[in-house]
Amino acid sequence: MAAESSPRDAALLATYRNALDAALAKWPDDVELWLLRGLAESSDPAERGQGSPLASVHFFERAVSLAPTEFAAHHFLTHAFENAGRTKDALTQGAIYAQMAPQVPHARHMYGHELRRSGKIGEAIAEFETADRFEVEYMEREHVPAALDWHYQHNLDLLATSYQYVGRMAKAEALFKKSFDIPSKSVEQEINKREWPVFLIARGRATEALAAAMRMASHPSPLISAAGHIEAGEAHLALKQPREAVDDANAALRLMRSAPEGAGLLEPALRQLRGELLLRRGQGDLGRETLQQVATAVRAAPGPDVWAQALFTLEAIARTARESGDWQCAEWAARQMLEHDPNYAGTHYALGVVARHNGNEPSARAEFERARALWAHADPGLPEFQDLK
Repeated sequence: MAAESSPRDAALLATYRNALDAALAKWPDDVELWLLRGLAESSDPAERGQGSPLASVHFFERAVSLAPTEFAAHHFLTHAFENAGRTKDALTQGAIYAQMAPQVPHARHMYGHELRRSGKIGEAIAEFETADRFEVEYMEREHVPAALDWHYQHNLDLLATSYQYVGRMAKAEALFKKSFDIPSKSVEQEINKREWPVFLIARGRATEALAAAMRMASHPSPLISAAGHIEAGEAHLALKQPREAVDDANAALRLMRSAPEGAGLLEPALRQLRGELLLRRGQGDLGRETLQQVATAVRAAPGPDVWAQALFTLEAIARTARESGDWQCAEWAARQMLEHDPNYAGTHYALGVVARHNGNEPSARAEFERARALWAHADPGLPEFQDLK
């Protein structure tokens, strides 16, 4: 408890770990102690598994060897492997967790994480849908308000982005809006509501995105308000209002400076806004350099949630570059998307648009054919289909 109350105190964290080591020396067959010791490998003493580092694996595997039919260690192993980028191992552990706890929403949700990261998006959607059904049944049965269940909202977000991924935009829109309208006591969950205006901008609905972003900007939390201003800036850029976008960027920076401990959550998004502003002003070299820093940061962030967010960030950069007439940046961003996820239809759409601009019709045709195949289950009226013709 002392370590949790002072999360930046390395000495207290070391004392906590030493206490667990001493307990394990005395009771080496205690599964709970092995699980706790694995969680204690995190730099955050209050860690509960979501950010389990690779160094935790040894402890969790020891717990599995002592109690192979208990699912907790498989849960934590899934997180540890996915945060280390070991997708195959995470998929194996996620499948075991889901099989052992088939009616636990988080177990199904976690398996969906790994399926999506492995390119099995259809199976991932099925798992997220199952998790959503179980959560709704639970909330109705136990009379739990949706606003008090962070996991329900989080699963809605991942299901929405998965529908977006396959081009089922109508379903994605309904879920994004539902999640956006549910208040949360979690600052991180409230910040994640920026996915709704991001989606609206991507669909060419910048005016609606601006209204949603300003709702966030009015939040009393400086970090949530800053997130709102960043997305308002993106909406203003899409509306060709660069002066207002600059004002929003400056407002976000002031708010982030007033809450430095959590500002790192928003730094890449603010840098993206600045880079895109530079592109639209014709400062291509500086804009590309700034956006390259964004790409490096978002692609390096661990975990499956930010992996998906990084893909849509790269897609937004590619779109802004095309709209700004910076085809060098547009091609670079499309190549970044290909490195990040070659299974995404939007990746091949972005590559095809660049190839067409460059006069490379065979390459454009091949990329558009690949995009059409990956969008096989997309909404029939998806606007991108007009380009694919």
